[in-house]
Amino acid sequence: MNERTFSIPGLAAVLADGAKGRHLQAWSRDAAEQQLWEKLGADGALNPKQLGVLVTNVSANKLDYFIDPTISMTTAPLGTSHTRVRLRLTITNPRRNPKNTSPYIEGGSEGYVNPGDHRAYVLFYLPAAASDIHNETPGFSTSGTDGPETVGGMIFIIPQGQTRTIDVEFTLPNDKATVELLPSGRLRPERYTVNGKTVTDAVPIDIDLEASNGVFTPQ
Repeated sequence: MNERTFSIPGLAAVLADGAKGRHLQAWSRDAAEQQLWEKLGADGALNPKQLGVLVTNVSANKLDYFIDPTISMTTAPLGTSHTRVRLRLTITNPRRNPKNTSPYIEGGSEGYVNPGDHRAYVLFYLPAAASDIHNETPGFSTSGTDGPETVGGMIFIIPQGQTRTIDVEFTLPNDKATVELLPSGRLRPERYTVNGKTVTDAVPIDIDLEASNGVFTPQ
């Protein structure tokens, strides 16, 4: 890209699908080119109604390829004007035959992370309107904002052959209960089950979380 000429619109058209899933993010010091990235949604900008669960590997290994996080979202009415939402993240670290991987892939640091264990740094990106955000175990070690969004996160280990489940709850006003799923940018899209319906975060989609029937007891 630095050594030859090419068509910026042509390149952008080819990479547009990647940008939708946040596999590509771009910035240009040239204002016209930057405007093009923004129009394609490739500038990485966040908006206040987005919701996403981002699972990052901080294990000093290459196990993230084997991890397929899933998220269930259930809702319950909270009074007449708000909805309580529960996100349940499930991460399974499957058992592998070491003959099919390598010490480089399985990793491990003595006294820190055992070979084959997956140490995850998970960030919950919640809409700006989210309030009364709660996680009992392991608790938030990160909290703050990223642009217009509220972010809470934690680090935990999933031993090989085991599954870890994390629950996060929050409240939304009903007039802000339509959220946009924020793509995680993973190789295989994350699967969300929303009140029984399954979708993926391959591209941004709108989801109406306003609860008509309670499906869990809010904490």
